[in-house]
Amino acid sequence: MPAQAHVNLRAGTPTKIELRVRALRSVSGRVLLYDRALGQYVPVAATQVSLGPTSRTTLTDHDGRYLFRELPSGTFTVSVRVNGQVINQIVSLPEEPSQQTNINLIVGNR
Repeated sequence: MPAQAHVNLRAGTPTKIELRVRALRSVSGRVLLYDRALGQYVPVAATQVSLGPTSRTTLTDHDGRYLFRELPSGTFTVSVRVNGQVINQIVSLPEEPSQQTNINLIVGNR
């Protein structure tokens, strides 16, 4: 339930009201690995993705998807380690609400 504020107004009396709204920001994407035997990229499930410089981490789902929610504005590094290889992606979040999607971390080459 959203927070409630009670305001008393009187006719002819100026009143100042200040409302603060938290901007919603998120970063999401997939972790993919190139499988040479299949000749295509495949999702990497249950692997840890980190968000620097914070200490936040998350695990990818069965489709290789990850999601970080409720982030402050600023510049972050999304990182994953797969088969000893570290992949980093820099992401910048503005002051206003932002959903940065498709920040994919791709391991290996064709």
